[in-house]
Order: sequence, then structure tokens, then C-alpha cells
Amino acid sequence: RRVHGVRDLTQHDSTLNNSQLDFTNIQSLQLELYSQKCGFKIAGEVHTIQKNPQTQFVMYSFFVSTIALLLIISSVKLIQDIIEDPHKATQISYYSIAWVSVWDCYYCLTHLFLGLVIPEFFNYFITPTLWFFTMFSLFDMRLMLLLRKYQYEQQWISQNQNITKKSFFFQLRYYGILIIGLILLKEHATSNIFLVLANLYAIPQIIHVIRRQSAFNLRVANLILFFGCRAAIPLYFRGCPDNFLEYKPSYTFLGVMCGLIAFQLIIIYFQRRYGYDFLLPDFLLKPSYDYFFELKQERNYLSLLEQDECPICFMSLSHKPSETDQTELNQREKRIKRMNTGKLMKTPCEHIFHSECLINWMGVKLMCPTCRRDIPPL
Repeated sequence: RRVHGVRDLTQHDSTLNNSQLDFTNIQSLQLELYSQKCGFKIAGEVHTIQKNPQTQFVMYSFFVSTIALLLIISSVKLIQDIIEDPHKATQISYYSIAWVSVWDCYYCLTHLFLGLVIPEFFNYFITPTLWFFTMFSLFDMRLMLLLRKYQYEQQWISQNQNITKKSFFFQLRYYGILIIGLILLKEHATSNIFLVLANLYAIPQIIHVIRRQSAFNLRVANLILFFGCRAAIPLYFRGCPDNFLEYKPSYTFLGVMCGLIAFQLIIIYFQRRYGYDFLLPDFLLKPSYDYFFELKQERNYLSLLEQDECPICFMSLSHKPSETDQTELNQREKRIKRMNTGKLMKTPCEHIFHSECLINWMGVKLMCPTCRRDIPPL
């Protein structure tokens, strides 16, 4: 009906088509469609925005590729830690890894879809697609296999269960979580409430550490990168006013989302620094095994023991060991070590050590240095 900035159109010109219009300099376009038979009228107004879409897509591709690269680096370091010390696999939550796998797969499929529906910018979407496909198919799956091998198979063997059957249900559960998660994300990815809940994937990890009540000595920087980086992509669409999908920014959502992500990461950091019982009430703690006992000074006491030297430092149990171990302990372990200096520790398998030696050892792995049996946490 009216085109501002170019020329006016007559209302009854039925021969007018798109080829007769020059849309190059149109800034505002008002349209009105009217049916003489039914009297139905549709009116609308369109405003053009002068932007360079290519710059947006280039910056977005660089941003998402950087996020994916940080995720791959953190995953590689996490896998290296587990391979060097398989006991660390027991400190990682199966459900947290499955949860982030859903996000990685969703990001891969979403960027592939965007590249197909916007073919002129396909090259800018295929790069994030390949990054997240690599993350999902190689590193997430590798982590799941390591968890199955070192966390679950040992438990199945100790319980005399059928490993083949258990492995089948392990994989079935994982792919069930993956399919259900993808369906939910597809249907509710634009809901702010759902996005907040879907980014709480570090909560199972926090609960896992509390439930096991065991040593937690994974490198916290890797976990923060692994759990924190993925939230940057939904934050871009909800917080950046210049996002290429032109979602309206929601700064309330932005604040809530950042607060919850920060809360999860801070709890993980404090669990690593102060121990699994950080802010945990005493009635929720399991009864702990008492390792410590005083070395009696009576004559012939050492001769009654089955060993007279510490298997870790190879020094006599009657002598205090030299403090040369640089094992990184959390604040809780340091406090226990300081309170029990000069005492001996006896494991459930009846092996005796200097308290300083065994506490440092338990900061690395919960396994008896002599017989390699699992031992309870401090």
C-alpha cells in the first residue's frame, strides 16, 4: 500500500509484481491486503535493519569454536588423569557426563541444521558442527567408556554379576538419556525456565561426591572448564542484543543463569579444597573408619607388630618421617594430618604406616600401598 522512501503504490494495481519494485533503499514498508469478497483485511509494517550478517556469523563461528576447543582441552586432561590413576574415575558422576553429552550432540545437530537452512553461510556453521561432533563422538564417549571400565566393571566383578548384561544396560541407559534429552531440548530450547534447569549438569557431580564421601582430588580447573563453558552459548542468545537469531535479550534470565552456573562451580571448588563434607551436616555423614592409634613406648611393643617399617617411606615406625612429599591435599586432609602428627595409621587390611605418609598417599588414591585393596576415606 505505502512504501516509504521509494514511491507510493496504488491500492487497486493488480498487475504490480516484485520485479517492478526497487527494495534497495526501503527503510519502512507498510502492507495492507484486502479481500472484497469476505471483507477480510491484513495489515502489517516491516522495518529493515542495516547490518552486515557476514560479520555476525564470522564472530559467532569463532566464539563457538573457541568454546568447543576449551571443552576438548579440558576433556583431554580429564581423560589423562583417569588413565594415570584409574581410581579417579570413581570420582566422576555418570549422569553429569551423560547430561553434557546431550548438550554436545544437540549443539552439533543444531549447527548442522542452521548451515543447511542458511546455505550462503554454511561454511560458518560447519566448523562448530565438526568441533562438537568431535567432542561428542570421541571425548564424551571415551569418558563414558572409562567410567564403565574403572567405576562400574570393578563393582560388577566384586558382586559376581554378568558383565556383558550389565554393559548392555549401561549403554542402553546412556542412549536413552541422550534421546530423551535431545527431544526435550528440541521442544523447549526457547524456554528460559527449561534452559536454566537444563544447565544444572554439575549438580549430579556435586551429589556424587557427597554420596560417595570419598577423596576428591580431580583438578578443579579442568572441571570448571568442562562444566562451565557450555553455558556460554545459551547466554549468548539470551544476553547479546546483536545475536544473529535476533532473540530479545532477557537480563533477568542472564543474571539467574550466571548465578546458578557460578554456584555449581563454586561448590565443586570448595569440595576439592575443603573436602566432600563441606557444609554437610554431621547426621548425613557416614561413620568413618578410625585409622589412627598411638605408638606405645613400652619395651618390645614394636616386636609385637607384624612389621617394623613403613612400606611407603621405608623408615622405622618408631621414627617420624621427613616431610618431603609435595602431594596436594585439601584443607580437611591438612587439618587431619596436623592433628595426628606422630601417630601411626592402620588400614582395614591390617597394614601399618606413618600417618604423614598414608595421608599423603590417600590424597592421590584410596588404595592400600601394600596389598592394593580399596580403603575407606578419612
